[in-house]
Amino acid sequence: MTPPPEVSAPETLADELLDGDGRWLLAERGLRLMVARGYLAAVRPFVTVHAAGGLAGLRDLAAGDVTAFLTVESRRLGPKTVQRVATALRSLLRFWHLQGLTGGPWTGRCEPQPGRYRPTDARL
Repeated sequence: MTPPPEVSAPETLADELLDGDGRWLLAERGLRLMVARGYLAAVRPFVTVHAAGGLAGLRDLAAGDVTAFLTVESRRLGPKTVQRVATALRSLLRFWHLQGLTGGPWTGRCEPQPGRYRPTDARL
């Protein structure tokens, strides 16, 4: 009898946030494993940047941060891939909102926070 595979614990806040989102995608949204993995891969650069500020950094998210991320991604990816990234990001932000991790309404907050997502932050 073979032992069950070991599951590693998240090492960083970004890993923890992605792990929680992945579990939500599978359990609550009913996505297949490969689709959920694609969502997580698409939003990993965004999560990594914004988790660097801790949970307080998530509360400071503004619509401009989302726009800046998608703008950078649209310069390096094809249109259909950018659509998939936007879908994954919308799902992530919905999950964060349901978990109480993001701040209040984003209306009127369109400027990205200084020093956040830059093209060099993108990972393949």
